[in-house]
Amino acid sequence: MLALLWAPGASGVARVWLVWIVSACVYLSFFVTLGAMSLFGGANYDDNAYPPFKVRLPGGQHLLDMNTTVFTA
Repeated sequence: MLALLWAPGASGVARVWLVWIVSACVYLSFFVTLGAMSLFGGANYDDNAYPPFKVRLPGGQHLLDMNTTVFTA
């Protein structure tokens, strides 16, 4: 996407929109999966990696992984 964005040539605005759409699809699919984990029994952390930390969010206390926190920021 960076090469598409930075490459010289015509239709620069169209390429910016294409990069924006692809990026939005990636982020949207991540957050939809994150929100739907309770439907398929998923977890937001790996049992064999760094230990998760507890965070109080609406709906109760949740375990979060540092990777998800950094990705979200």
